[in-house]
Amino acid sequence: MNIASLNVQRDALRKELTRLDAITPGCGNCSHYQLEKCDVYGQVPPGDWFKGPVDCPSWEFDALPF
Repeated sequence: MNIASLNVQRDALRKELTRLDAITPGCGNCSHYQLEKCDVYGQVPPGDWFKGPVDCPSWEFDALPF
């Protein structure tokens, strides 16, 4: 690896980390949240869980912007 490739890789990792840091785990962006309830737990989540952040072991993000 030379300095140019090191800098390119660092820049790419910084951009990816910025994108990942912008994701706040919450029911509203979880792939299990369907029709106003959680498919895993079969419950309507509390209001503060919709936007997050939450520490739910079942949270999954599909990376789609809607």
